[in-house]
Amino acid sequence: LAMDKAIAACIKLGSNCCLFISDIVSIALIVIGSVNTDKCPVEPMIPTFLIVTGTLSIAASIVSCCGKICDKENEIGIRVQPIPCQVVNVLMTIAKGIWFILGMMWTLRANPTYQPGMATYCDWFTYMVAYVTFIIIFIVLGLAWCFCECGTALMREYSLNKFSEYVLGLVAEPKSETEADSSA
Repeated sequence: LAMDKAIAACIKLGSNCCLFISDIVSIALIVIGSVNTDKCPVEPMIPTFLIVTGTLSIAASIVSCCGKICDKENEIGIRVQPIPCQVVNVLMTIAKGIWFILGMMWTLRANPTYQPGMATYCDWFTYMVAYVTFIIIFIVLGLAWCFCECGTALMREYSLNKFSEYVLGLVAEPKSETEADSSA
């Protein structure tokens, strides 16, 4: 029980740190995109991509925090967010995924020059922030996949144990024929 609490506290701390760093990066994306909205004529959607990406990330953090405040423990001891929070999380994830694909398309097809006044100009810093954002997102997705694979194996073991305790607590084992005959 003490180990479960220590693991939960560690996960909560790590989750909060990730949310904080994500929010700082999101604010930076919004600022960079806002300051450079007119500095990328080769692809005007790149600054917009940065602004919307930052905004969606902050909105997702807020929804996640609200969901954590409202979550409840179900009958087998697993904390679950209310259905409306789950629906909003799914919709936010879909929106972020679609926006990520669109932003990657806009950024990678731009092929800008960094000389102001040219039709193919895009501010170097703005373009690099958008480009590096994709690299970071791919790295994070790769790491998340690796951690999910490991975490799934650990949670499967833990959840099966919890589920077994729950089922065994609710469903009595059937009596054998000898026990049934002796009680009659």
